[in-house]
Amino acid sequence: MQRYFLLFLFLSSFTTFSQKTYQLSFDNESHVEFIKHPTTTFKDSISLVNYVRDLQTSAINKGYLLASIDNLSFHNQIATLNFYLGERFEDAQITMDQDEMNFVRKHSRLNERFISQLAFTPKVLAAALKDIQAAYLNNGYPFVRLQFEEVVISGAKMTA
Repeated sequence: MQRYFLLFLFLSSFTTFSQKTYQLSFDNESHVEFIKHPTTTFKDSISLVNYVRDLQTSAINKGYLLASIDNLSFHNQIATLNFYLGERFEDAQITMDQDEMNFVRKHSRLNERFISQLAFTPKVLAAALKDIQAAYLNNGYPFVRLQFEEVVISGAKMTA
């Protein structure tokens, strides 16, 4: 019985000591206004990257439409994030190039509100951006990155 216990202890030590945890550090304090106590320890790099993506989506949902991940770099088990929060907006109006609009119309499930270019809330915009990104990812564009161009800010409203 004692042999089995020693064998179990020996084999379990490999799984305990072989796990690498990843730490997240921020380059700036932009995130503090949005999230007071961010998660900084992750069991693997994939969960860290997913957290960073969710952080950006959550910021957009709460009205920080210009929130962006400017850089995420890894050195050993430490990831350094340059996160830009930006201003908070109440609504936004987005226009798209006609070719891009045709692609989105064909490959996504966006409603007519987005296509007709009406102003909408940050939460609706976040869902639309996620849907557009998924449409490109699922149709042969693995490195898609969405960003606003020609941004015009007027009070708590944004047009891009």
